[in-house]
Amino acid sequence: TVESGLTAIGASSERRGTADRPALAVTFANNRKAAILFGSCEREGAVCKAISIQAGWTAPANVPADRLAANIQRFNQRYAFSRAFLTADGRPALQRYLTADYGFIRGNLAVNLLVFATQSERFAAEVLR
Repeated sequence: TVESGLTAIGASSERRGTADRPALAVTFANNRKAAILFGSCEREGAVCKAISIQAGWTAPANVPADRLAANIQRFNQRYAFSRAFLTADGRPALQRYLTADYGFIRGNLAVNLLVFATQSERFAAEVLR
């Protein structure tokens, strides 16, 4: 279901993960990359109740760590759609978590995916540069 939604918005995907923990490697139409991880899955990954969309970057060498952290904080204050943070190893990342206990309306999922692609573009422009 998610794969057809990605195709509909001009994104491509490749299956990753396992039957119990399915995942997709995604390239959006704006060329931004992300991972979609499925959670709370039943029936060997056939029915999942959560989706986490995640993008990560290498910390830019030309941005000091304190400035990077401040940039991430400002991004989070400005945009509530997704959460920006530093991973345990210091890489900047962006995440959107969606619950799907009762499924998704196809158009709503498409909008969430499109907005995440736009947010990742903004994140790269506003936080990493």
